[in-house]
Amino acid sequence: MRRLSRTFLSLLFILFTLVSFESQAITDFIRPQSTFQANGILVKFKQSASRTSRMNTLSTAGCRESVRFQIVPGLTHAKVLSGQTIEQTLQMLRANSQVEYAEPNYILTIQQIIPNDPDFDSLYGLHNTGQTAGTADADIDAPEAWDLQTGSHDVVIAVIDTGVDYTHDELKNNMWVNVNEVPANGVDDDGNGYVDDYRGWDFANNDNDPMDDHFHGTHVSGTIAAEGNNGIAACGGRGGFVARA
Repeated sequence: MRRLSRTFLSLLFILFTLVSFESQAITDFIRPQSTFQANGILVKFKQSASRTSRMNTLSTAGCRESVRFQIVPGLTHAKVLSGQTIEQTLQMLRANSQVEYAEPNYILTIQQIIPNDPDFDSLYGLHNTGQTAGTADADIDAPEAWDLQTGSHDVVIAVIDTGVDYTHDELKNNMWVNVNEVPANGVDDDGNGYVDDYRGWDFANNDNDPMDDHFHGTHVSGTIAAEGNNGIAACGGRGGFVARA
């Protein structure tokens, strides 16, 4: 029983960076469309500006107040009057000493990130369109989250499991390595008590090769950090990767 536990409950610290999408992939997906209302300007007046001076400033610049925002004192949405361009109005407002800032009322949209991994559609927990006869949108809204953040090489995760296939196509680019250790030189370069632990340490077999013995650790690692948008299998970083032998 002890030997069986040793085999299946090997304590292998698998470290890798949590990055689902490479930086180039991010720029390929996120394309903000920056447009603004044809006649809308957001004007923030200085605290010292009186109500009368605000109205006079807007009128002189060729616009009028349409909405006054109570939550931000001095912030007004103004509409540009006919015969005046936004550029002309902005120039006049910005030159006025009563105005803190004036900007077009931008409308920002972000294209939702959907990775090109062919098995992504099978990950209904990430993005559920009812593809498996389930309830549409019964998911964790992964694409919506990826619009905001897709991971960082600064984040390192330790998985305690049966090892990891660090040569796997979905994991090799996201694997952590011990940069303070020179691989295969027979020396404990970083002085931590483990020789050549460049990829970590196998505490079950007491060696420096944390290759997965039973593929469960690779499955778990893929769920966390399988590379996304690489055209292979599925993606990780937020869940849903099936390890392949």
